[in-house]
Amino acid sequence: MLRTFVAAITLGLAAPALAGEGHEWRPVDEATGQIRDMEGLEQLARDFPDGGTVRLRMLQPLLAAGEVEKVMGVLEWLYERGYVFSDVAQEQIPRLLEGVDPGRIAERLRGEAEVIEASEVVATAPAEAGLVEDVTPLANGEGVVVTSVSEKSLYGPGPVGNWIALTLPKANDLSGLATDADHRVGWVALENIDGSKDVRALFTGLMGLTGNLDSTIYIEAPDGPRYRAYIWRPMASCSPVTRKVVVFTRRPQMTRNSRH
Repeated sequence: MLRTFVAAITLGLAAPALAGEGHEWRPVDEATGQIRDMEGLEQLARDFPDGGTVRLRMLQPLLAAGEVEKVMGVLEWLYERGYVFSDVAQEQIPRLLEGVDPGRIAERLRGEAEVIEASEVVATAPAEAGLVEDVTPLANGEGVVVTSVSEKSLYGPGPVGNWIALTLPKANDLSGLATDADHRVGWVALENIDGSKDVRALFTGLMGLTGNLDSTIYIEAPDGPRYRAYIWRPMASCSPVTRKVVVFTRRPQMTRNSRH
C-alpha cells in the first residue's frame, strides 16, 4: 500500500500540468526598492510584467513630468487587474489630472473590489496530520497532498476516500513540495522547522520521491542542520502551476550578545 501511495503521489506531483514555464529571473536587493527615476521604473516594469507595486511607483514621476496619457495607461493597467485605490486617492487623482475628462478618469478607478470567483473547500486535512505546511493538488484532480511539520509525514488520498500517511525514511520536518525540470521526481524540503530536540539525527535537505522508496534521492543541505531548506513559490502567483524555487539558507546562529 505504501509503495502504491508513493508512486501515486510522485506521478501526481510530477505531472506536466503542475509545471509552468518560468520567466527569466533578475536579482533584487534593497536598492531595487529605492528606484524612482522613470527609466529605472520602466525597466522594472519590463522585468516584472505583473508587478502592481512597480506601476504604483510610476504614477508620481509621471505626474511630475506631465505625462498625462502615460498616467492614464498605468491607471488602466491597474484597473484591469482589479486594483482599488483608497478613498483619499480616488479624490486626489482627478485633481492631479486637471483638464482630463472626469469620465475617462472614473472609468479607470474601481469603486470596490470585484469578486472574480468564490472560494470553495476542496479538501480537509485530517486532525492527525497536525501542523500542515504545504498543499499541492494532484494533477488528476483526485485530491491534494500535504506536508506535515509536526508529524514528519506526507498525507494524501487513500483508496476509499480516506487519508493515508507516509513517513519518509530519516525525515525531518516536512515543508515545501516541488518537481524537477524533467517532471520525474517529486521533491520535498526537510529541516528542523519547529526547533525540537530529536532523539536521533534526522535528514535536512531535499528528498526526491521517484515512486519507489528504495530509490529515494537525498541531497543534504550544506553543513547539515546549520542550513534551512526551502521550496518556495513566488508570491506573484498562488497558482499550483507556478514553478517553485529551491533555496538553501544558513540558519541564524544565536549568541548571548545577539540583537534582534
